[in-house]
Amino acid sequence: MKSFFEAIKKFVSQNYWVQPLLLVLMVFVLVFGLQLVPSVFSTIQGWFTPEAKCTECNKISFEQAEDYLDGEDEVIILITSPSCSACISFYPVVNRYLDAHPDITIYQIDIGKNTQGDYNDSTLTDAAFERFFQAVDSALVRLGETSIYNTGLGVYSPGTPTLIKGSNYYVSDVEVGALSYTELVDWLGA
Repeated sequence: MKSFFEAIKKFVSQNYWVQPLLLVLMVFVLVFGLQLVPSVFSTIQGWFTPEAKCTECNKISFEQAEDYLDGEDEVIILITSPSCSACISFYPVVNRYLDAHPDITIYQIDIGKNTQGDYNDSTLTDAAFERFFQAVDSALVRLGETSIYNTGLGVYSPGTPTLIKGSNYYVSDVEVGALSYTELVDWLGA
């Protein structure tokens, strides 16, 4: 193999017309090869990036969430938003938990807004949002947590992700923020 490269080196040094061609070829490879670098890094990053959705959750409309919360059976609801990085980091934890506990159902709702300021969920209205998060806020205050009511703006400002448990439109427990797997197991009592 060494003699092969020595032969190429000798050929290039003896034929000066090859050197400019090699230089152009190297520039061509660099220019067009470097364009592949971002896509290669993006692909590699995708291998380590958490899944951007809760595949094991039952995604429902806000209207359905209100109906479930108003029912007699205890329900678990995960409140998320598409722009929430904490939600994205929490989804793999929830997916893993639900894979291990197929008897438990977690309903997921989206409270995010689009660029026009409308809710992503067409069943969500400002009045429904206020009624729902008033129940969540009452639970937070009752549990000794910080209120999500913004007195300066006069609106509820819930954090995402937020897990709630409740029935009969009474929220019995709330957990705001992404949890570790162990914390989620402890919170759900399983």
